[in-house]
Amino acid sequence: MKQHHYTPFTLLTLLKQCTSTKTLQQVHTQLLLNSIHKPNHLLFKTIHFKNFTYSNLLFRHVILPNHPNDYAFNIMIRALTTTWHNYPLALYLYYQMRLIGITPNNFTYPFLFLACANLSEVRCGGSGHGGVVKLGLGVDYHVSHSLITMYARCGELCCARKVFDEIPVKDLVSWNSMISGYSKMGYAREAVEMFGELKGAGFEPDEMSLVSVLGACGELGDLGLGRWVEGFVVEHNMTLNSYIGSALISMYSKCGDLVSARRIFDGMPERDVITWNAIDEYASQRGFQHDIFVATALVDMYAKCGSLDSAQRVFQNMPQKNEASWNAMISALASHGKAKEALSLFQRMSDEGAGAHPNDITFVGLLSACVHAGLVAEGYRLFDMMSTLFGLVPKIEHYSCMVDLLARAGNLYEAWDLIEKMPEKPDKVTLGALHGACRRQKNIEIGERVTQLLLEIDPSNSGNYIISSKIYANLNMWDDSARMRALMRQKGVTKTPGCSWIEIENHLHEFHAGDGLRIGSIDIDGVIDFLHEELKREGYVPMIVE
Repeated sequence: MKQHHYTPFTLLTLLKQCTSTKTLQQVHTQLLLNSIHKPNHLLFKTIHFKNFTYSNLLFRHVILPNHPNDYAFNIMIRALTTTWHNYPLALYLYYQMRLIGITPNNFTYPFLFLACANLSEVRCGGSGHGGVVKLGLGVDYHVSHSLITMYARCGELCCARKVFDEIPVKDLVSWNSMISGYSKMGYAREAVEMFGELKGAGFEPDEMSLVSVLGACGELGDLGLGRWVEGFVVEHNMTLNSYIGSALISMYSKCGDLVSARRIFDGMPERDVITWNAIDEYASQRGFQHDIFVATALVDMYAKCGSLDSAQRVFQNMPQKNEASWNAMISALASHGKAKEALSLFQRMSDEGAGAHPNDITFVGLLSACVHAGLVAEGYRLFDMMSTLFGLVPKIEHYSCMVDLLARAGNLYEAWDLIEKMPEKPDKVTLGALHGACRRQKNIEIGERVTQLLLEIDPSNSGNYIISSKIYANLNMWDDSARMRALMRQKGVTKTPGCSWIEIENHLHEFHAGDGLRIGSIDIDGVIDFLHEELKREGYVPMIVE
């Protein structure tokens, strides 16, 4: 294969335009082939795609042995703390950085202190504080603010206050860091006092100031200051977002003003899991936690918002549970990939359900859990148990789960047998799962059957034609592959076009599939068709790489 020679400018331009790990790997290959070394650029991009494995390999096997530098360490430590939340590894890199003689700077310490705060590593944080003093970085606002937060979250509020007092010129974030530290650690009175000092120093509170002091108001039962905060929000036309709105709801609930708490909730334009956490507190104050319907709705809501811990907390605290309650929790565990926990809860439901019996919704949740975990034998057992033990007739939802489970496990013929036994026609989601599995397993027999059904149900979906074409291509059945593509064009079905680049005289040209571009009077599509026919005459056979 002929090697292409690219200029550094071209490859760096392509690197910046990469939109996936796959395209990044292709550009990385060209950088290596052209002996162009840009490890920091590559590391930045792998971190941007949140690909920990790629980033870690690049850092450890390319940058660390050959080009160790503060920029690479800093962006890795930042990503480990803010993206991957791997705080122990962030601390390890900090120590490794110092060990090989690279001096940490004002871009290193804020993320070091964030990692220390999350691990309650006050000793490491104190060591970092010593480095800050030694390097004279205490005047850097980002460093000092992160120091205050670290000490506060580690429970060392005296140290946090000392750092705050030593800041020569305090900005609003300095005040907010200290107020937040007091409020979150239960020093409500100190938080309120410092909020007063903030106003006395001539600063106007912002969202963070207000949220922190509202938490303190709730703990102290200071309804007067809480109402002042709401008035401030209204007077300054501040958006009643989830943070301020939830803080107001929580404050009013703790202070016993439930009418105001409900008024704030009803007036919020948007609500998220933070808001529902606050209204959960409101519900507790009103005694709604004893209402089985409200509690079940909260379990379902928390699970769908991604807060499984909150869903489990509400479920465990329910004094009574019905079928809907058990089903909501089983489905929550299943959707979060907790298959073993879902199956264990099903056993609890059977043993101690107090009149709550599994129904068809229960088994949809259980079979979904088996799909996520690849538990084929358990899936079969549950599917059989529906009718033999509980007298339930499997519906299309249960068959769909089983087809998906079998397809993912590679049991394509068993999956097809189930489709033929389904009480209703399968939907496109069920067939799509089996279709994709046929492509991976290179099973043309089942693949053709599924294709026929999919084209009847969803003839305008380009993916059905493309996957069918690739099933044939994987088996070198080029005429059949081309036939599917031709059928797609004949029916007027289009797909999102691909994109490629070419460098001509130091200028980068971008092409989209099917865009019909011309260079001067030359029809590019015509040239490509001509070249394709010439290649076929010469005996060229395309190689498809998965």
